[in-house]
Amino acid sequence: MKKLSNKNLFWLTLSLIILCEIISLIGFFKPIIVNIVALLIILVTIFITIKRPVNGFLIILAELLVGSQGYLLWLGSAHSRISLRIALWIIVMGIWLIKEAIKFIKTKKINEEFFNFSYYFPFLLLLISLATAIVIGFIDHNNLSLILTEAKRWLFIITLIPLVIIFKDEKSRQDLTMVGSAAVIWLSFKTLILLYIFSHGLIIAGAIYSWTRFDLLGEITTLANGFSRVFLQSQVYAILAFFFSLVLLFKELINKTFKISKKVIGYSFASALFLAVIIISLSRSFWFGLGLGLLFILAIILRWLRPTIKQFFISLLYLLGVGVLTIIILFITLEFPLPKPLFSFSANLLSDRATTNDAAADSRWSLLPVMDQAMISNPIFGYGLGKTLTYHSSDPRVIKTSGNGLYTTDAFEWGWLDLWLKLGVLGIIAYLWLLLAIFKKAVLKIKTNPYQSLAVIGSILALVGLNVFTPYLNHPLGFGYLAIIMAIL
Repeated sequence: MKKLSNKNLFWLTLSLIILCEIISLIGFFKPIIVNIVALLIILVTIFITIKRPVNGFLIILAELLVGSQGYLLWLGSAHSRISLRIALWIIVMGIWLIKEAIKFIKTKKINEEFFNFSYYFPFLLLLISLATAIVIGFIDHNNLSLILTEAKRWLFIITLIPLVIIFKDEKSRQDLTMVGSAAVIWLSFKTLILLYIFSHGLIIAGAIYSWTRFDLLGEITTLANGFSRVFLQSQVYAILAFFFSLVLLFKELINKTFKISKKVIGYSFASALFLAVIIISLSRSFWFGLGLGLLFILAIILRWLRPTIKQFFISLLYLLGVGVLTIIILFITLEFPLPKPLFSFSANLLSDRATTNDAAADSRWSLLPVMDQAMISNPIFGYGLGKTLTYHSSDPRVIKTSGNGLYTTDAFEWGWLDLWLKLGVLGIIAYLWLLLAIFKKAVLKIKTNPYQSLAVIGSILALVGLNVFTPYLNHPLGFGYLAIIMAIL
């Protein structure tokens, strides 16, 4: 079978993702179509994973980059369904384990690639803390359904081992780059398309909103200033893509002595596109993480790479150019005259979001003292998976449902406190150790591969920062984010 070129793999991936999105939308009205296509994808995945396991894991990562909560496609009925993400994970991981077991039986030797996984100790400690959290959850009689739901999410972290091991050669990493690029570029254009639909009040807006909510693809809300916020959980990968495209832009500029080239234009547009997505999300967590990553990159450049004054200021001008291009993308999307837009582009958009607390933000701050009190009561071992807390929410939907605003949940917006509350000190130490190991590996490569190192450092610090306010490090989306970084390193 002839291997696909990088260009063809990119376009094939992009086409298939768009096709899946269209089928998902049609399937919202005709569920049988979603079931048929999901089953077909599963059968194809089985076949190509058996032939080449890398392809199976590429499918898993592509789904993560566009699928948010995993229900872009699904199996079952509308009231009882299994996400395609779970089905793909079981199949790909199962085939990979079977193939590794067969190799071991034949050779009586463990695959030497297992010994190249340089994160064993922190990873093993994290798995131990997770197992302990499950046991504590049962002992403390936490809700069984919640324990199993959280454990199911955490189970995805096991995928880090094969993902890091299997992308061991240059061809595999090129495939990862092509598939990942296609997925995140589509995610970006999808964000712009959704923004256009809702900012212009198109007749299909109602159906698109219902589909997005039903398949757990994201949240679309109209703010007090009239702007339609488009937040898709998978947009976190736009941060990862932004750092890599920005670093590649500066690499190309320096290699070409700051002359304009097709690659410079391409990377500039890509950086602006991903930055536009981060802005459109109106996620203050994303903005905080992005800012933290950029500050550290700047500090490392000044401390270790020491550019000339000319290089530094020309780079700043190009960075400003990316910012201007980002504004142009937003302006065109919001102000396109057909039909007449409902919302006018305004420079106050970011400042309004940054300085104004909404119901979700107020609820988050109301939850904090409740979490603090729980932490003080049991700081060492934690409360296990499935732990719930009750607090007073400002969310109008909660007030309408409960009558008094009291809300009980096991999903906490404070990401690091969520980890501490459920996994205890051991879990926090293990996770920080793992992240520090990734960070250290990137730092050690600054002199030999500075551009890759800068992108990784910025990306990992952004994830650490945004997890303060929005939990991603306990979710498949966060695990996939880490897996891509670890595979690149």
